[in-house]
Amino acid sequence: MSLTDKVEVIGGILVSSGGLHLAGELGIDKDIHIVSAMFNAVSNFIEDTLSRSADQIKLSGDVFITKVDGDHSTIWVTSHGTSVRLVEGVQNILSAIETKYIQRLDDWNGERIDELVSDFNNAILALGAMVGSKEDDTSVPVLGFSILDSSDPHEFEERLETAVNLYFMSGDMDAAYELAASTAESMEKLDPTTKRSGLFHALAVKVDESRRIKDPEIEGDLRRIQKLCLKQENIPGQIVVAHTFAKFHVSLENNDEADRWIDKAKTLIDEHGTRTPKEMIRSIDIELTRIRNDFHREKAEECIHGWQWLLDDLEPMQLDGLSDLEKFLIVKYLITINNNIGFVIVIQDRLNVESHKKAIPYYEKAIHHIQEHQAQWVFPIVAGNLGLSLAMIGELDRALVFVESAHQMAEEMGIGVNISVAERNMGVYYFQSGVHNNDISDLFEAMHWFKLAEGGETNDGEIEFLTTFKDACMEEIRKRV
Repeated sequence: MSLTDKVEVIGGILVSSGGLHLAGELGIDKDIHIVSAMFNAVSNFIEDTLSRSADQIKLSGDVFITKVDGDHSTIWVTSHGTSVRLVEGVQNILSAIETKYIQRLDDWNGERIDELVSDFNNAILALGAMVGSKEDDTSVPVLGFSILDSSDPHEFEERLETAVNLYFMSGDMDAAYELAASTAESMEKLDPTTKRSGLFHALAVKVDESRRIKDPEIEGDLRRIQKLCLKQENIPGQIVVAHTFAKFHVSLENNDEADRWIDKAKTLIDEHGTRTPKEMIRSIDIELTRIRNDFHREKAEECIHGWQWLLDDLEPMQLDGLSDLEKFLIVKYLITINNNIGFVIVIQDRLNVESHKKAIPYYEKAIHHIQEHQAQWVFPIVAGNLGLSLAMIGELDRALVFVESAHQMAEEMGIGVNISVAERNMGVYYFQSGVHNNDISDLFEAMHWFKLAEGGETNDGEIEFLTTFKDACMEEIRKRV
């Protein structure tokens, strides 16, 4: 593998042995728990099939992530390019940190250690200066190995499909597309008569559809890959194509056509599925697309009923023995479905206290799953929704805890849409505080937060949601002025 001429450190993060954040920032738009799941899936594949250790993987383009484990903590470093010197530097930092802070790491109770944070951040800056030169290193494993590198092609393909889906779920669409497309191309170069490439062509189009929502050319790409999968009798590829067709038509609000493709995908699974966890998750994903189609039809009760039916299947599931991707998806479904039920209950009557009372138990279940599985990437949205509903029913002390922590984490993650939603929730808290305490200064504070939310990254649905509370707040101000 050739490396870039210049190695540039993007960021670094120090986590405890229990996976809790101690210091630093990754400097990329990914939560550490998602990065960890991706890294484990790929590195386990490398170690199992190629008998090579994996201290680094390539994320996308020239971006690498390096992981070094110690006795009490782990360091993750992201960089443009890589080198032997980079790995050695990270190892030295971890050794120095653990030597200096061993007593405090052993007894760490979750509180911020200011001196450690300062030392770590300075060390990462020094690392950036130290590794800036060109250096060759052929030991870094990268996604995109030859099919011939594995003694079991079926297992190889399973793991590559897992890697594509992990990149997709984490939002790294470029890496997901590149891996799927290059895998399909490699298969066809090695064996022009292959019947296995269709799945990866289908995965590439699935990724592309999510990047080019409502692009009419996607339909032509899907039909081309559908013909290939039919010719190859590639059932997994046919299922992915049918599901992607469904999502494409949902985005266009072609509800009847979306239903037709959903039924086709479900039929293929029913006729050819094996009832493995992977197939069950695929069925759940398709059912979620059906519910999303119902949401576009404004069938709120049908959506809630469908989500509840899925929860009844998901909640008893045991995670032991499942792959990283399967665990990640099941936890994600448990969180997002509970959050979605609460949110749909609320949006039917946003200012109705009873709606918020009904929604709170679902938000609390989602928070429970976040805490149990350390799924912090979705915390800002769910905690903010819970805080908003607590504020609406007058539980202002609890509400403030959730809306403030949601806002703080949204800022740390740096995702614009999450920040706007968190700002809206701060506004709702101050709006309700002003009403309950008859405090006009809180109402003006609420308007400040609403204006911040309007000026950030948002969408039409969020603007409508925000406007409901902003107008109600303005009405309260008029009563008092």
